[in-house]
Amino acid sequence: MIRAVLFDLDGTLWDRDKAFRQLVEGQYQTFPQLAAVHRPAFIGRMLELDDHGLGDKRTAYARVVSELGLESDLATLLYDSFLTEYFSFVEPFPEVLATLRWLRNRTIKLGIITNGTIAMQERKIESLGLAPLMDVVLISERESVRKPDRAIFERGLSRLGVDSAASWFVGDHPDADIRGASEAGLTAVWRRSWGQADHATHTITSLDQLIPLLIGNGLGHG
Repeated sequence: MIRAVLFDLDGTLWDRDKAFRQLVEGQYQTFPQLAAVHRPAFIGRMLELDDHGLGDKRTAYARVVSELGLESDLATLLYDSFLTEYFSFVEPFPEVLATLRWLRNRTIKLGIITNGTIAMQERKIESLGLAPLMDVVLISERESVRKPDRAIFERGLSRLGVDSAASWFVGDHPDADIRGASEAGLTAVWRRSWGQADHATHTITSLDQLIPLLIGNGLGHG
């Protein structure tokens, strides 16, 4: 019997890559210092260094500004702009809130396991309206352990009072999320992103595709 579903945050419950692209596109239009720079040279390189959220933003801006031969103080201005504007782009995928409410209405326990800083990840969760829907939230900085370490998955299961055989994990990162969850004994569901997730039991492209999978694996309609 399925008793719990846990989720990654970035790229799984909201389109983090789209948000960052929109932000840097806006920066290109806003900062006159970038006017003489070829648009793909700035935006494309920032997306590359961002690495789906894994890259350090301060370092990325400094590197791009240096590579483009621009004044070094521009890197600080761009990074400050990122910190100020980022959360205006944070919104859930269209189907996410309805899917999570569907699960809660069927007494499925829900949680988030995310890598990142407490301040950044908690603010995202609040901005997305996810906090009231979750029974547990584990953030790597607070837990002092990061995905794909199985310890963070096991800690989440322990706090929910469920075992891995009765739990699913949904994430977008082939290694941190899918391999990590699978090795911790959870059913790993890949929200298709990049690369290849060899450890995935199921693959989805939208969170609402989780519902028929759960029903097909024994979750009642009630």
